[in-house]
Amino acid sequence: MKLYCFILGLVLVICTIWESGLAQIVCNDPGGFILISDNNGGGRTIYTAPIPGSTSSTDKVDLTVTTVSDFTSIAFHQATSTLFWAEKGVAGGPPTTTPPQLYREPINECYTTGPVMFLDGSVKTDSMDVTITAMTIDETNHRLYWAERYVAGTPFETTHAIWTVSLNSDDPNGAKTKLYDDPDVGNDPTVEIVDLEFDLNTQQLYWVLNTGSPRRAAADGSGVIISRPPDSTVDSMGVVGIELDITNGNIYLQHKTSCEIHQLDINLSYVSQTPLYSDVSCTAIDFFLSAVSAAEGFYTLTNNHALIQIPLSGGSDSKTDIVNDLNLDTPINMIFVPNCPIQATQISFTASKYTTCEGTNITVEILRSPPCYDPVVARVLHYGGSASASRPSDYGAKSGDSEGIKFPNLQSFTSVSFEIYADDRTEGNETFIVELADPSQYAHVSLGEPYKAEVTIIDKSSYIQFAESAYEVREGDPTLMTITLERIGNLENSASVSLVATPGTAMEGDDYDPNIADVTFNAFESKATAVISITDDDILEMDETFQISIFEPQSQGQSSTEVLIKDDEIGFTFQQDGNEFNEDIGEVIIPVERVGSTELEGSVNIAFRDSNEDHTAMVGEDFTHFNPTTLTFAPGQSVVNIYVFITNDNEYESTESFQISISDPQPEGSDIIIATTTVSILDDEENIRFAKNQATAREGETTILRLQLIRDVALKETSVLITSCEAYRSAVGGQDFVPINSAVVRFILGNTTAYTPDVIILNDNIGEVYESFRLVITSPEQGAIACNEDMTNDIYIGIIDDDGATHRFSSSNYVIPEYSANLKVRINQEGILSDDDQQRVTLSAISGSAINNQDFVFNGPRRLNFGDTGYTDVLIQIVSDNEYEQGGETFTLQLTNDDGDILDTASVTIQDDDRPPIPPQPQSYYFREDSITVVESKGEIRVVVLRTERSIPATILIDTVTGSATPGDDYFPLNRYPVEFSAGDLIAEKVIYIVNDEDGEDTETFQVVLSSPTDGGSITGGPLTVTITDDDESIDNALSTAVLIGIIAGILGALIVLAVLMCVCYIAFISNGRRTACAVPPVQYNSRYGQPITY
Repeated sequence: MKLYCFILGLVLVICTIWESGLAQIVCNDPGGFILISDNNGGGRTIYTAPIPGSTSSTDKVDLTVTTVSDFTSIAFHQATSTLFWAEKGVAGGPPTTTPPQLYREPINECYTTGPVMFLDGSVKTDSMDVTITAMTIDETNHRLYWAERYVAGTPFETTHAIWTVSLNSDDPNGAKTKLYDDPDVGNDPTVEIVDLEFDLNTQQLYWVLNTGSPRRAAADGSGVIISRPPDSTVDSMGVVGIELDITNGNIYLQHKTSCEIHQLDINLSYVSQTPLYSDVSCTAIDFFLSAVSAAEGFYTLTNNHALIQIPLSGGSDSKTDIVNDLNLDTPINMIFVPNCPIQATQISFTASKYTTCEGTNITVEILRSPPCYDPVVARVLHYGGSASASRPSDYGAKSGDSEGIKFPNLQSFTSVSFEIYADDRTEGNETFIVELADPSQYAHVSLGEPYKAEVTIIDKSSYIQFAESAYEVREGDPTLMTITLERIGNLENSASVSLVATPGTAMEGDDYDPNIADVTFNAFESKATAVISITDDDILEMDETFQISIFEPQSQGQSSTEVLIKDDEIGFTFQQDGNEFNEDIGEVIIPVERVGSTELEGSVNIAFRDSNEDHTAMVGEDFTHFNPTTLTFAPGQSVVNIYVFITNDNEYESTESFQISISDPQPEGSDIIIATTTVSILDDEENIRFAKNQATAREGETTILRLQLIRDVALKETSVLITSCEAYRSAVGGQDFVPINSAVVRFILGNTTAYTPDVIILNDNIGEVYESFRLVITSPEQGAIACNEDMTNDIYIGIIDDDGATHRFSSSNYVIPEYSANLKVRINQEGILSDDDQQRVTLSAISGSAINNQDFVFNGPRRLNFGDTGYTDVLIQIVSDNEYEQGGETFTLQLTNDDGDILDTASVTIQDDDRPPIPPQPQSYYFREDSITVVESKGEIRVVVLRTERSIPATILIDTVTGSATPGDDYFPLNRYPVEFSAGDLIAEKVIYIVNDEDGEDTETFQVVLSSPTDGGSITGGPLTVTITDDDESIDNALSTAVLIGIIAGILGALIVLAVLMCVCYIAFISNGRRTACAVPPVQYNSRYGQPITY
């Protein structure tokens, strides 16, 4: 553990001895403490001895570091509360000589980190004996000085040297420096440097031989050794120590014999041959002068191991006995550690505020006061303020961000640097905070003031912005309005900016002039103005806006502003086109505003529109009003209110609305701006419902459920009823769950949540599919509800079975017609899989008479997944092959698990939809007709031959057989004429030509026959008979015809003559007006019988 100063003021605590090193040494209260080294029969012991005013007793502690040799000297570093001690080297001559070892051990209260070897002593190559005879410490510069004695050669050669090393060094062996060799000691091995002291004031080292002869030299090794030869009278008693009175600048020597104490002058000469003090023999001396302690004087150890105190003024009778017998063995060295106040090490910034400019890095210094022997590590945090620590921002830490900053041994200052970025943004001066944190793992290191500091970054740029984010002007006011701009940041130079006007509801040219002059800032000028022209029109309109922006604005500041133009014409309007009110508000006020001049009386008509397709609120049911149909505005009055009372019907419903409109504004010429407003009524009923619309429980796991109900409004206590109902995938009440019938759930005033009574899920130990039931909310007024009614305010509760699960086909035998495109196969998961049964299920198809990819298509085997539905469906494609398969075809479906166990099988039958093939018929040939009749003048007939099988090509022969018709005279005969059938043909034909001989003759016939088919077919049916009908006349027939024609012609001529005579007589009768001899008598009708009568 690191220490700066020994903790004083504690009562003596005897602490446990650590096996690894120096036991606890306790500061005594209040004057300091004495350390005495003792070689006690081969061991090594450090004692602390009490001083006047202390309350502690002697604390003897053993050093068990090594067993090489004895103690030779000790020293104490007060700044770090560290004890240093040296062990004598082992003689024997090279290479067996062991150099002296120098150890250090920090001590604080009842804790020690254990001894650490600090360095090995210097050894000459031929030395027989090396001893560190004395040590001292420079508390200001934190350096250790020691004296070494070398004994070597035969005869003996003895040399002495003064060495030093910095206590800050990480490698003391490599950093140690020899300051002086003392050549005046001689080769007497009994002579040695017995004491070494450091003068803080003069930076001088003082040492003395046991034969006398004190020495002085500069502590940095730059001077010469100033010495005095031994005084034959005084020094013959043997010197045991030299001490410094730093306060008064005095030097003292103590002699062994009679324990005499003599004062020396600056030249190391005795001030007086008479000692300041003389007493029994002693072995060591130290004394103390301190501003914080009243004890001043020497502390000495007598030869009988008594500890006494002697004042500086001396005198044999002035000594004070402290301890009569310390029970020592061989005391070697004694030092006094003065009392000092507790000075815990603190780290802090050197200032609480730092300033830098953009682009200029800053270094923040950190002070450690007072410095410590060991390094101290701390972290520097940076945060907050208006500056940002990430690019492209304001600063970044170059060191100390993560690994921390470190003070080396006894160093008082360190620093951390921050990189300050130079950006092109104008942002004004910015700040961030640096803070020290986690100063050390050791308790005596703490944070001092200031441990926080503010860093200010001075901005070098500037930007221009609008002074206000919005402006307002009324038409008719002065037509020129002024806009103010301001410049932020560096004002050393002049600057100018262009402005751009952008239309909003106000239009350029109609409502404002978009041409705005550039705005110029002189040097050191922070404000300037722009002028905009506003148009005063005579149009009643809503207030209008447009925007003014800085052309090419910077990335900061108010770069635009909005201008609102208030209209100065007269009009009537609702203040807004929509209003919302809670249902329980009671009376509401809808203001109608008159805009513009109010000097004259004015009015508007009002109308209410309630329930229609757009507005669901009904007058008299959801709201009422008693307003006149006309609203009148008195002179000077700008607002008239419409009063509406909202009815609270205590029924839950959605938001309802109605509409109010204004029309017919007076005086004439007034306008309507917002003609209608919609009033929305927000329902205030509670709307009690389940917090979720579904829940899930496992049999045997979640056996009890409590479900949350919520409501929107909590203004009163409310009760509802809860009833359980079986759902469509029904869990059965009493078997799967405990039924609930009209259980009461109460909402407490102010609470928006409540819970159902316990919903108990029963474990029926039956493997089954997913089941569910419902809980339904009803009001007490509704009472219990029948479960078959339409219910919406409910929650579904699903029950997942835990009794193990199996997977089965929904059918063991599927039958499907071949023309169906797909077969849907459902696989059910009955029950749920336990943790031990979490295996995947595989579906496979095994071909039978139906072949995969020929009669059906199944890509598998296929892994199946089952969701909360408890089943999965698989589509298998059915192939229509247009081939007749008698009795259909089959294949098998199979379910297996990961272990290959067969879980279930199902057969699939594909019913064939193709017609059976027609069996082949024997081939036969025949005529289509048995007979054909033809008129001789037609000239030909077509003979059609049919066959019964079309599969192959074939040829058949046709012959004509003579009848009454003569071949050649009446027709052209055929003699084994081939008729050909192509493959696939069932019909063939042949033309037989008929001869028209123009001779009158009787009807004649001949026959056509088939023979010799090439495919081996048979001839069926008889021959074809052809009858030729003659169309030529005979001589007898011609004469008869001529006579008949002559008779007919004579009759027709007589009739024509008679008709001509009758027409002549009729014309004459008409012309003469009287009856002539040729007149035809009139005809009358017998009206009774309807028969004509001729007179």
